[in-house]
Amino acid sequence: MLRVEELSVTLGSFSIQDISLCIKEGEFFVVVGPTGVGKTVFLETILGFYRPAGGRIYLKGKDITNYPPEKRNIAMVYQDYALFPHLTVRENIVYGLRYKPASVSEDSFKGLVEMLGINGLLDRYPDTLSGGEKQRVAIARALIVQPEVLLLDEPLSSLDSSFRDAMRQEIKRIQKTTGKAVLMVTHDFLDVFALADRVAVMNAGTVEQIGDVTEVFRKPASRFVAEFVGMKNIFVAEKRDNGIYVNGCKFEIGRDVDRDKFFIALRPEDIILSQNRVVSSARNSFEGEVIDVTPLNPYFEVRVNVKGLVFNVVVTAGSVMEMDIRRGRKVWITFKASSLHII
Repeated sequence: MLRVEELSVTLGSFSIQDISLCIKEGEFFVVVGPTGVGKTVFLETILGFYRPAGGRIYLKGKDITNYPPEKRNIAMVYQDYALFPHLTVRENIVYGLRYKPASVSEDSFKGLVEMLGINGLLDRYPDTLSGGEKQRVAIARALIVQPEVLLLDEPLSSLDSSFRDAMRQEIKRIQKTTGKAVLMVTHDFLDVFALADRVAVMNAGTVEQIGDVTEVFRKPASRFVAEFVGMKNIFVAEKRDNGIYVNGCKFEIGRDVDRDKFFIALRPEDIILSQNRVVSSARNSFEGEVIDVTPLNPYFEVRVNVKGLVFNVVVTAGSVMEMDIRRGRKVWITFKASSLHII
């Protein structure tokens, strides 16, 4: 459907470099990354606002790299919705049709506004609408031109947190109903888990990893990706004749490694915290001392020092109370060899 090959763009001192990805027909593809890594520039280049310094953009096999925006059949919804304040909702929605032949029937318009539940808003102006209503209007304006691909630029970030989950469900429903391919950028993991079929992680103007959600979050391909997706336990490991060591602690990793030095990553939720040593099939167990306990509603993050090696562990509030977890307390941490990921 949409294929980007080695796309590069330079804007003053900022650039995106050699980005390649392919979005399938009907797929919801999410690009995630911290603020300032080039996510919006990437979308706007696909839309046609910037001319690439290198690389190509293909839509349904056609090279559209040098097409103007109105000829690409791609639509975009911005973070602030970019509605025209002097136009009514109806006028905002049909605005994009000025570049289209007069082939969109009144029935199509009615069907779209009914699907989005904005029938009663058509004669109102944007400054009288709520955030969710503005979002629906912006989506209607994008869909009325019948694009092949819909681009979403952090469409939920300006909404109240209490309203975002409902709007995620709404966006997913719209995408499933229309069957459109969607490319969305965000920095919120909840958007990824709720919406994405596949995800790409972007850093400093380039894509570091692409895959399905489980693969990227469980098997990060770089230290940046590991840290970004919350794999807080990242250690330098050394391979010796009799095993794998991290700061003097021998780790059982359950597989061979062809490097003498490498990174090991372990998710906080994959660690069992206990008062006594756990008897189980897990092959890694160490005694340590609690150095910090931080509430992360509804969980707690417990930092445990094991011979100078600090582990971050996530436990429930009930476990903290039941085991009386507090600073200075001796505890055991246990984790499976299969939970350790080699970077």
